[in-house]
Amino acid sequence: MERGVDPQTVVDDLRMIPPLGKHPLLKGQEFKWVRDIISDLPPHINSKVKERKQRKFVRFNVLLKVLGQLLKKAKSTTHPKKKAILVRNALLIAFLLILAWRQRNVRECRLAPSSADGNIFKEEIPPMSTMALPKSVEKVWRVNPHATFWQVSFDSNGTKSKRPVRAGFLGSWSL
Repeated sequence: MERGVDPQTVVDDLRMIPPLGKHPLLKGQEFKWVRDIISDLPPHINSKVKERKQRKFVRFNVLLKVLGQLLKKAKSTTHPKKKAILVRNALLIAFLLILAWRQRNVRECRLAPSSADGNIFKEEIPPMSTMALPKSVEKVWRVNPHATFWQVSFDSNGTKSKRPVRAGFLGSWSL
């Protein structure tokens, strides 16, 4: 359409008009004209939607390369603030590749110690922790219970299901 509005959106809005004929003030009004307008609109083309999605799609192996480039850049920089930003971005990409995060969790994520309400932190796993751990983390943890691991944590207010989430990952990034 001329204004860039998806025809399906217009059709959906127009379909709300005929039920208004049931309202007492509109009884007797004819709404058959709505069907005529809808039939004159171009059909919804699913290929355009697929094309838009395809332009946004990035393959997993490409994201892994980006992750590697960020870490390589972080290693080579001596500027502490730039290094921190590069590592933060690499961590977010790594976590997004591992977990399906909600957009809100990404926006509100805090890289800080768990004691400061951080969502991403590298700390010891508490001895009484009940979180499921990858086998690689369990293996290291059994040998050294004081080893630090990258962890992600969201309380019940930070998840859609209102259930707290906590997970640990083996992070071998040395910068």
